[in-house]
Amino acid sequence: MINFRLILNSNNIALVYDALTFIAMISVISTLISMWCFIRVTVKYFDKETARMGRDWATADWRGSRISTYALAIIWQRASISYGIRHEDGSALARRRDYVLAVWMQISLLVCMIAGIIFYKY
Repeated sequence: MINFRLILNSNNIALVYDALTFIAMISVISTLISMWCFIRVTVKYFDKETARMGRDWATADWRGSRISTYALAIIWQRASISYGIRHEDGSALARRRDYVLAVWMQISLLVCMIAGIIFYKY
């Protein structure tokens, strides 16, 4: 069994704090890069294709709501029920790179949030 008092003693608490800071910085940078790539590649592609199909809802954008909507429509089937794009449209339009970018964006955002919650404690 792991004894956390030995791990978090006064000698290496600075190492734990430095590791949390490093993880938080890397996760923030990864989140920003993944969102930028997802917007530049996938959102522009989906906007063109949905406009071509006659379902142009890009005018109903409210501060980037399409970013998470498209990512959820690509990845999860049930998450896109209440959004403007169906999972069938998202998975039919999605290319392999769109799926990779959506998963990267969601995972890096989750890690960033977890690191922020843990980092807030210290």
